[in-house]
Amino acid sequence: MFPVITVIILFNFVYTSFSVSQEKNTPGASDDTILRTDSKGNVLDGDKKDWSYSEKNYPEILKSEKFFVRPYDDLKTPKPVSNGFIYEIIGSKLVLTWFTAKGVITKGFNIERSEIDSADKQSEWSDVGYVKGRGNAKNKNNYRFIDKNIKKGKYLYRLKMEMQGGNFEYVNLNGAVNWLNFPQLTELYPVYPNPVSDAFTIRFFLPVKDEVSLFFFNGKDTLYLIKRKDLAQGFYMMKLNNSAYKFQNEIRTLYLVRRSIIRKVYSGDIQFK
Repeated sequence: MFPVITVIILFNFVYTSFSVSQEKNTPGASDDTILRTDSKGNVLDGDKKDWSYSEKNYPEILKSEKFFVRPYDDLKTPKPVSNGFIYEIIGSKLVLTWFTAKGVITKGFNIERSEIDSADKQSEWSDVGYVKGRGNAKNKNNYRFIDKNIKKGKYLYRLKMEMQGGNFEYVNLNGAVNWLNFPQLTELYPVYPNPVSDAFTIRFFLPVKDEVSLFFFNGKDTLYLIKRKDLAQGFYMMKLNNSAYKFQNEIRTLYLVRRSIIRKVYSGDIQFK
């Protein structure tokens, strides 16, 4: 459902205002001081306490690489329902949001769900809720439905949009919803591969929308990957190339800071060859 997004980043060297103590980089330090991973993200050995993540849930998340993308983008302006049926994950709830354009009058919406099994066989559609339409067609209207009770699995959603006069049409959610037991806390997952010789991947999860910074210390300066950016709840992935840093034979600590909990720092060590 979610494409893996390659993020190209331009760097500015500025001082950080975050209260994080700098740690000395250790050239040529032993692999035992870091959490070693292979090119697919599997943990090999090393210090498992070095990263802020749930080791228990990690294998399940690792198998679902497509989850590591932002699952929801705020739409600045309402769009017709056919182009604006989206979803957001909030804790253990799936929030479906859609829009109707100005001039569209709807009686209501049946929300229907279908499950896809491990053999990619789709079940029959079933009703999971109903949202009454707004009669005012002078404005663009937005709607929301929360599907609270979903078990782990893969689902399709569609709207049965009932028009005045008895007509109706179906609007499908673009792609399937893959439902995990989503983390309840911020998690900064092991970078892979670690040690790094060339390209590497950074991944993290935000349980709620927040202002986030992700950075390395570089002497007295701060090398930002993300600088005080508002991010929605969800999984994030960044694929980077060491040629942008030219770190060699040293260990660098990666820091993640959320503004709402400024004293809590998530970090992990990356060894560059």
